[in-house]
Amino acid sequence: MQSNHPTAVLILSAGSVKNKYQSFSFLYNSPALVPIASRSSVSFIVDFYKSHPVNIYLVINKEDEPLVSKELAYYQGLNIITIENSTGVNQTLSQALKIIKEDTVVVNVVTTIPTAYPHMNTVFIENTLSASNYYSGIINDGDQTIYKFKKDDNTLPFHAFTGIFHAERKSLTETVDSITNQTDLLEVVKKIGENTIINFKECEWIDTGHEINYADARKKLMSSRSFNSISVDNHLGILTKKSKEKVKLANEVNYVAMLPAALQILYPRILPGGYKEGEVMMEYYGYPNLSEYQLYRAIVPAQWKKIFDGLGYALTFMSKYKFSIGLQAFADFYYEKTINRTDEYLLQLPQDDVLITAKQLNINGLICKNYTQLVPLIKQRIQSLYSEDDFSIMHGDFCFNNILYDTFSNTIKLIDPRGSFGNNCIGIYGDRKYDIAKLLHSTAGHYDYMANNLFQYSQNGVEISYSFPLRSNSDLLLEYSKTLMAEQQAKENDIMFIVGLLFLSMCPLHRENPPRQKLMYTHGLYFINKYL
Repeated sequence: MQSNHPTAVLILSAGSVKNKYQSFSFLYNSPALVPIASRSSVSFIVDFYKSHPVNIYLVINKEDEPLVSKELAYYQGLNIITIENSTGVNQTLSQALKIIKEDTVVVNVVTTIPTAYPHMNTVFIENTLSASNYYSGIINDGDQTIYKFKKDDNTLPFHAFTGIFHAERKSLTETVDSITNQTDLLEVVKKIGENTIINFKECEWIDTGHEINYADARKKLMSSRSFNSISVDNHLGILTKKSKEKVKLANEVNYVAMLPAALQILYPRILPGGYKEGEVMMEYYGYPNLSEYQLYRAIVPAQWKKIFDGLGYALTFMSKYKFSIGLQAFADFYYEKTINRTDEYLLQLPQDDVLITAKQLNINGLICKNYTQLVPLIKQRIQSLYSEDDFSIMHGDFCFNNILYDTFSNTIKLIDPRGSFGNNCIGIYGDRKYDIAKLLHSTAGHYDYMANNLFQYSQNGVEISYSFPLRSNSDLLLEYSKTLMAEQQAKENDIMFIVGLLFLSMCPLHRENPPRQKLMYTHGLYFINKYL
């Protein structure tokens, strides 16, 4: 393949992670699909290099190709190279180099998520010192560079080799074919350095390839739409959030403070004196969230049953603390938020876009009224949802991404509460149906697939189709969700209608991803039409 750009990025992802992690059970064995912070490791790498003028190649086992192609269907510019019978990372690299045509190559092992782009003849090493025989690295001894390989029994502290470097393809090809060690990529770097001046550059290492570094990698990748920065103290287990949205952060802190003591245990504690304007310090829990369990972790149905029992318990516990806000505040929250945010999204589109002009859309085979036709019907339907008995303490964003779960202790922790039910109800109270709908938008609405780019979307005029690579747990989670709704005495039609409102209102929050926005818009219309 001849490219207009002279650089290829080779993401080396052959082999298998089966039995590599002793403490975790992942859904897939392909190294590309190791989960980290609710996403596949390869998706972080591809997103990073998309902003550079390069051609991206993912090198995988031939037998993994159907699965990986399906998982990464969103990334249409990604080239997949399949290989067979590789005995190690260097042989994988050798086979890939015979296929590409670009002049220079960035090599990136799939177990390292890049934090910087390497210039020519640059090799990235970790910016802190290690003393482990799990990986290779560099020892700087004055003017001399000492290579420490995995097989070496060396106790001197060293800078770990991250598995990222940039070299000329011709030189790299000749080098790889001349060495005998197939399992240590640093051997290739050393050989290149015999004829070329190499720049060893220190950087942050986000390593998903070694279990001893996995927890640190998760911490480094934590992010949120609500906060400008999130950091974790590794020694004390303290999480610090900083945000320019000071009112929103204050509402979250106020929410936890207002909770009855019996409910505060469900949330990380805020440290005494740990809040100041725009910043809060709280307990850190390293449990995976339910989104990661849903998409990438292998847990048995009985474990999911325990999780949903815990979710139902939390919802029932909160429902015991009653409140009243009145019909007007209720309607303002649901209707005004939906209309304002949907209008904000539609203003981003060309005014002749069919998503604006069409009166009807064919969405996955269902003829749907478009938004403008639905507005008066939505208002009436929202008013019919009002029930004084449904007002109680609520979380406000009770979705998989904000629910942490520890399989060892069967413990649930809730994070990132809304802290308000509209401008007229700041605090801990609101409509409990909203929490249930948030849960269903993860299980029945497949929000977590969308948020992690696990979808295919196509549009031809008013004909729209989309799909998700649903996991084998999909039907089970839907079954448990319906059981939970029944136990909470919630009407399925009401909850699924609110799910539709949620997807419409989320569109402007995903401006960085137009395909996802279109999917959320049409997905919301689908549910609203179906459950109106």
